[in-house]
Amino acid sequence: MKEIPVNRLEEVLSGRALVMGDGYINDAVIDSHEAGPGKLFIAIRGENLDGHDYIKEALENGAEAVVSEKAPQDVGVDLEELGKQNKTFLLTSSTKRALKRIASFNRERSGIPVIAVTGSSGKTTTKDLIASVLSQRFKVHKTDGNLNNAYGVPRTLIGIEEDDEIAVVEMGMNHLGEIDQSIRLVRPQIALITNIGTAHMENLHSRENILQAKKEILTTLEDRDTAILNGDDDLLKKIEPRPFKIMRYGIHSVGLNLKAENCYSGEDGIAFNIGRERYRLKFPGEHNIYNVLAAISVAKMYGLEYEEIQRGLDQFYPSDHRLNIFEKDGVHYIDDSYNANPDSMRAALESLSAMASKGKRTIAVLGDMEELGELSLQGHLETGRAAARNADILIGIGEKAINIMRGALQVRAGMQGKYFKSKDEATEYLRSFLGPDDIVLFKASNAMGFKDILKDLTNE
Repeated sequence: MKEIPVNRLEEVLSGRALVMGDGYINDAVIDSHEAGPGKLFIAIRGENLDGHDYIKEALENGAEAVVSEKAPQDVGVDLEELGKQNKTFLLTSSTKRALKRIASFNRERSGIPVIAVTGSSGKTTTKDLIASVLSQRFKVHKTDGNLNNAYGVPRTLIGIEEDDEIAVVEMGMNHLGEIDQSIRLVRPQIALITNIGTAHMENLHSRENILQAKKEILTTLEDRDTAILNGDDDLLKKIEPRPFKIMRYGIHSVGLNLKAENCYSGEDGIAFNIGRERYRLKFPGEHNIYNVLAAISVAKMYGLEYEEIQRGLDQFYPSDHRLNIFEKDGVHYIDDSYNANPDSMRAALESLSAMASKGKRTIAVLGDMEELGELSLQGHLETGRAAARNADILIGIGEKAINIMRGALQVRAGMQGKYFKSKDEATEYLRSFLGPDDIVLFKASNAMGFKDILKDLTNE
């Protein structure tokens, strides 16, 4: 973030300074552990923690200024002492609004183009691919990991630096109106939707409602802006180009602006043609063809040449716990453990199958999927059926994963597998079961903590 004199914070945040220093702010944080010199600490009231309880700690850690809804005496702060330290204390009626205000201020003054990305699955990988490709020509700022919620989106905008030339912002949601609350801060020139799946069905109940929630990313687009959409998605096909333009990508549909042909997916990754141009990515699975098509669509809009795009694809590496493929002690691990829904489960299993010739056994370690609501039983059964078609061995972990096992047995009655209620039991079993040349996929909802299983097995 470009520096802001603290004496401008009253104006930017619409707050009232009870004591004002004469320093500068170069970042705004909501975690007291991240507070330090030049940092503005914004005390947010969350579901489990109240940031006001950590104002004193933030100041002790060196924060230049704090924003609070509570009076200094109510948070253990001595204003006279604060004044001696040249610190700033601002009072506001809503710290959440203050966070949004400084995010919007930094985004607007940057003046750079912004690409917003959402979708039921693949949005983090797509965001990372777009950033990797665009970075061949521009200085790119992007969402860190998957900080894509009501707090993560403002933090991403606050992180835009003075020399950044373009930003890629990931936007997630689990209910109607969530994207709408943040999109007016982002105000993208390009809004991209990867697909409409079944994630968050517990709150939204139908894919049609999920479509409505995802379409909120298009709210601020004007006639000079563009929506980039997966043209093979049945629901995204219904979106009409008004007032914005639409660019569609895909594999199977007609009338696409960007179409992948001569597609290949194998153990060494994917490849496909767009006209005479042959694109490659070292990560397998048909779903990655769609992710790459999305990135190419953006790159073409900003005038990148084939060589630049391919170089960006070659340099791409996924975010933590997303299709992270590595080898340890002869075992080939596919760590896709960050999160899961039936669509991303199926895509990950197809990646496992594509790598089959690399090892002697393909093993799917799958766990519970959350937020599926009434579709939970069906989603877990379908995942089991997909596992039976793509893996040699199935390991299920968690209360709901029993239905993954049942789904697999519906397709292959003799499929080898093992079921565990707890990840500790499963870890102990896998430690003795996995051997050299095995290829093993780990995937479940983040709450299942599969990253801990991987850490225990690999000592990394």
